[in-house]
Amino acid sequence: MKRLNVLLLADHNNPTHAGTILEHIGAIEKYSQHNVTLRNPRREGAPGKNALDVFDVILIHYSIWVLWDAYLPKAWRQAISQARCLKAQFIQDEYRYVDLTVSHMEELGIRLLFSCVPSENINAVYRQPYAKSMTIVPVLTGYVHPDFAANLPTVSLAQRKIDVGYRSRENAPWLGNLAREKVLIAEGVQRIASAYGLSTDVSVREVDRIYGSNWERFLSNCRVVLGTPSGASIVDFDGQVETRVHNYLRHIPAAGYEEIARGVLAPFEGNEVIDTISPRVFEAAITRTAMVMFPGHYGNVIQPWQHYIPLERDFSNFPEVAELIHDDDFLESITDRAYDDLIASGRYSYQSFANLVDTALEAEHGRLLEQGLIKARSTENHRLAATISKPFWQLRAQWSLLSQIGHILFLCASSWRASLLVIKVMIAEHGNVQKLRKLLPELARLVVLQKSKLRGKHSGKSLYVQTVMVEDTVVIEGSLAGAPDYRSPVDIKRLFQSLEAGQVTAIRWMADLAYDDRPKMLEGISPVYGIYPFEAVREVGRKFPYDVARILSSIGAKGMPAQCGGEKEEYAVPPKN
Repeated sequence: MKRLNVLLLADHNNPTHAGTILEHIGAIEKYSQHNVTLRNPRREGAPGKNALDVFDVILIHYSIWVLWDAYLPKAWRQAISQARCLKAQFIQDEYRYVDLTVSHMEELGIRLLFSCVPSENINAVYRQPYAKSMTIVPVLTGYVHPDFAANLPTVSLAQRKIDVGYRSRENAPWLGNLAREKVLIAEGVQRIASAYGLSTDVSVREVDRIYGSNWERFLSNCRVVLGTPSGASIVDFDGQVETRVHNYLRHIPAAGYEEIARGVLAPFEGNEVIDTISPRVFEAAITRTAMVMFPGHYGNVIQPWQHYIPLERDFSNFPEVAELIHDDDFLESITDRAYDDLIASGRYSYQSFANLVDTALEAEHGRLLEQGLIKARSTENHRLAATISKPFWQLRAQWSLLSQIGHILFLCASSWRASLLVIKVMIAEHGNVQKLRKLLPELARLVVLQKSKLRGKHSGKSLYVQTVMVEDTVVIEGSLAGAPDYRSPVDIKRLFQSLEAGQVTAIRWMADLAYDDRPKMLEGISPVYGIYPFEAVREVGRKFPYDVARILSSIGAKGMPAQCGGEKEEYAVPPKN
C-alpha cells in the first residue's frame, strides 16, 4: 500500500504537558511508516479553502480536547468536517462527558477511534448510536519509551535505600472508588510499613511529585513501588456527576472523599468501570523495581504473581507481602519476568504502537475508499510542511525552561508581590528548579484571578470571586449566579496565623458552573477552571506566610457588590451558543 498523507493535530508545543504526552505525539511522528505532518490548531490559524485535500487521514491526538473551541477552533472544526478523508482520533480520560464527546465526533465525522477503554467495556461506554458506526481500536495510555533510564546503570537490590516508594496524586472525587485507591494504598502502606521493618518514601501530594531523570533515579533506588489500576469506577456520561460534586463542595468546601461518596457518588458508583494500565508499570519494569499493587485488570497486560505482588485492598496479606519485600531472590525473579515480558519482548514499545496505528489507518482508509465514503488522494507531489527535527523527548528540558521564563515574565508584569515571593523562594531554595516548576504556574493562576486577565464576550453574567476560609481549607470560590450569598471574606490575620502554623490543609479554587456553560466557559477561564488545588502555594505559605496571605486575601477585592459582604472582582465570560 502506498504511504498515506497523515495530518496529526496535537498540542505538541505546550510546555506544560507531561513528558508522556510529548512522547506519545513524538512516537507517531517518528515511527509511523506514513507521511506525518504535525500541526497545532490551538496555536495556528485555520487552514485555507481545500487546504486539507492533500491529506488521506486527519488524526486528532488526545491533547486536543474536541469539546472545547479553545483546543479546536470553529474554523478548524468546519474544515475537518468538510474534508473527504479518513478522520481518526485518540482519546483518553473517557469517563467524562462521554455523550457530548461522541456528539462532537459525529460533527467532525470521526470514523476510527483509538480508545483506552478495555475491549470488554467498549460497547457499554460507547453506547451512543453514532459510536456504533465507528471502528474502535483498543490501545494503552502509554508505551515503553526507548530512552527511559537509558543512561542509568541497573542498581542492585542491596544498593537500594528505599524499601517502598510511590508517587501519585489525589484524583477528582467524581472518578469514584477506583481512582481513590491511589490515595488509599499510600495511606495504608505508610500506616503499617514501619511495623514490618520497611522504610517508605510515599506521597500523593502534588508538591512531592518527581519528574524527568529524578524520577528514573527514584525508581532505581526503591526495592518495590506501589501501584493501582488506572481509570475510574464512575463514567459520567452527561456531566451530572461532576456538577453534583461541584454543588456539594460549594456548600461544604471542606468535605472529604468519604462524605462526598455518601452524599453524591453512591448512586453512580460502578455504573461502568474503566480499569487499565499506567505507563508507570513499564517504567518500574525497565528499572527492575518490583511492583506491589492492588489486583486489577490492567489492560490484560500484567498478571498477579507473574509480574507484580498482589496486595489485598484491606491490607490483610501485608505480613506476607512485607516478607517478600525483604526477599532478594524473590524480587529478582519477579522483576526479571516483568522485564522480559514487558520490555525485552518489544510488545509494548512505541514502535509496536505505531505499527498498530498504521495498520488500523490503512485498513479503515481502504474500507472507506472501497465504499466511496472518502476520496482518493495523491502523494506523489505532496510536500510535507516543516516539522520539528528533534524528537519531542529531547526538547523537554528546553520547553520546561521556556515555560518557567514565561511564567516569571508574566508575574513580573502583573504582580510585584508574586514576583517578590518567587525571588524569596529562589533564595531560600538556592535556585531549586523543581520547587519553582511547581510554584510558578500556581502563582500565575492566582494572579490571573487577582488581576482580572480573563476576558470574553459579555453575556449578561459575571463570575463573582471571593477568598474564604472554611475550617482548615482556604477556598477561592466563584459563581455565575449573579451575586450569591457569600460567606464572610477571609480574615488576613487568621489566614497568616494558620499558614505560619501549618494548619492550612488545602487551598482550592472552586467554581460553581452549570454544565451547559462549560464548553464556552473554558475559552474564558480555562487556567483556573473547576476544582484546582494550589499545593505548592500552600507549602510555600509555611515559610512565607505573610506573602501568601496577602496574595490570597487580595483575590476578589475589587468591585464586589456591597450585599456580598465586601468588594469583589467581576469577570466577563463568553455567551453560550
